[in-house]
Amino acid sequence: MLFVLFAALIAFSATSVQADLVTLDSFKYDNNGTVDFSSMKTCFVYGATKIEEVQPGHADMGYKCTVKLGTWTADSKQAQELCESRLPYYIIEAEPDQNNGGTKCTLQFNLNCDQMYTQILGKCYKVLQLPVPLAEANQKCSTGPGGGSGYRLAEYYSNNLALYFDQIQNIQDAWVNVPNLKSYYDNAVGTAAIYVQDGAYKYDSRMGDILMDDPNSKHQAICEYTPPMTMAEMYYLANVYSEIYPITVYPGGAIFPTANFKTIRQTFFNQRTSKKDGETDYYKFNTTDFDTDCNRLGKILNVESFPMTAVENDFNDVKDYLSERFYLTNAFKNDGCQQGDYRQYSGGTYYPVYKAGASTANDYCDAHSFSFNRNGRYPTMAGMRAPLLCALHTFRWYYGDCIQENGWEPPVQFRRKDGQVFCHYINNKDIISRFVAVGKCEGIGALLSGFDSLEEFEEVAKHVHPTYPPGTGWIQHIDGEYRSVQNHYALGGESPCRNNCIDKKGNTHIASWSGGVAANSDFLNGHKHEGYDWKLRPGDQLVSFRSDMDSFHVHPLNDYEYIFYICGKAAPLVQGEQQKAGLANNKG
Repeated sequence: MLFVLFAALIAFSATSVQADLVTLDSFKYDNNGTVDFSSMKTCFVYGATKIEEVQPGHADMGYKCTVKLGTWTADSKQAQELCESRLPYYIIEAEPDQNNGGTKCTLQFNLNCDQMYTQILGKCYKVLQLPVPLAEANQKCSTGPGGGSGYRLAEYYSNNLALYFDQIQNIQDAWVNVPNLKSYYDNAVGTAAIYVQDGAYKYDSRMGDILMDDPNSKHQAICEYTPPMTMAEMYYLANVYSEIYPITVYPGGAIFPTANFKTIRQTFFNQRTSKKDGETDYYKFNTTDFDTDCNRLGKILNVESFPMTAVENDFNDVKDYLSERFYLTNAFKNDGCQQGDYRQYSGGTYYPVYKAGASTANDYCDAHSFSFNRNGRYPTMAGMRAPLLCALHTFRWYYGDCIQENGWEPPVQFRRKDGQVFCHYINNKDIISRFVAVGKCEGIGALLSGFDSLEEFEEVAKHVHPTYPPGTGWIQHIDGEYRSVQNHYALGGESPCRNNCIDKKGNTHIASWSGGVAANSDFLNGHKHEGYDWKLRPGDQLVSFRSDMDSFHVHPLNDYEYIFYICGKAAPLVQGEQQKAGLANNKG
């Protein structure tokens, strides 16, 4: 299927160029600010002409595109089934294409993955190229670009994922987590296994097979994370699940109650000897288990949820969407007899629920839990039983500054035309194989780098200064052999071209960027190539940059095998203000 996808990309690009000169790069910038890169490629490859708002004028309701599949279907039911089997997004409309044959699918996009990841069924995936043992795979997958949650080794929960993993380039055989591994092997221990794709021939197996192996054996790894919640996703979930679960969307997020009744948890108590009206017991309470309850509900919907706070601003946002029923929050009070003694636990910190001096009378000595309904906020007794109100919030996310990684020179930071801040980590001293360089880049959560424009390239080139060991030069004695380096830097590109392969004149590119480090194949193929013929050769070739000639080269792996290298990744996302939607509904 991977070959078919590449063939479709090249064939469709050629067709579209002849018609209206649309390339993936121009399609990307025409639709900038709509969907993530992997979703944009899906729209382009399958023939979409544009990406538009699901509800015109309301970007917070998500985006959509209509694509075409060549398979014939008889009716809308067959069309829906076909679209869902081929495309890992919400299918909001499907119908046979009566005029041209085939099937039309309208996809909805609510979430955004980092450019180096591929979005599949609401999660973001990438493959680590350097084979590593299981423990190292788990460690490397546990970190990511920020702004999401659940960074981990990918969970292979259904054989249908094999249909979608084909969209991720260069998966040979990779570590994954298989929760139901015993359904594959009766003698299975644990859940770690090997997912086989392009390397199926090595194991005399089929693409998509799951194999067991020693945890110390080395394989690639597929990583996953859940992207940040968006208002569009909240609206969609509320619409889909409102018939079976009361999800309510409001301008500041979404709320839903637990099905069971809860009470705050008492941890211990001891004697207190001073009180206005005499002696009484002094109780200790805690609501941290409420986090677990809401998180458990959120996982059912593949979202991150948490208990609703009791602070006044949050209450004012949701009160009009509540009924007369009382709902618990995760605020509580231990000692003290005033409203100001209530605390709200959030993000590892306890915040006051009321402003200082909210009350002066000692009226709340025996109240320890906190609840509200549409009429107001109320301190309540510890034995209060009520549903817990859980919340989903979405925030605006911004690119921060590039991280200074230990042992690296300061990164070169560049803001691209699409708004992404990209970080280039240049190694001007170590002369190593491309294979080892890939591992060095993955060690900081990056890939071999690429450039989306001449301006970006020129900014990075200012910091490229190849430094050879004292008394040596272009020829290095490595592993018992003399090897030519000639100021080459390994980059994240490959030939033959696999992404964005047709230029505006209809010509096929020689090479392309890989792994999502850049998308502008026109720049890669149109820049200088002095010193080495820029042409197709038998087998795969790799892209490098020769600094003294200011040129990109493509050459077989065994040519310039040991060189310098440049790693690249997006700057981390930084959480901004809570996002407020301009539209809301009241499902539930």
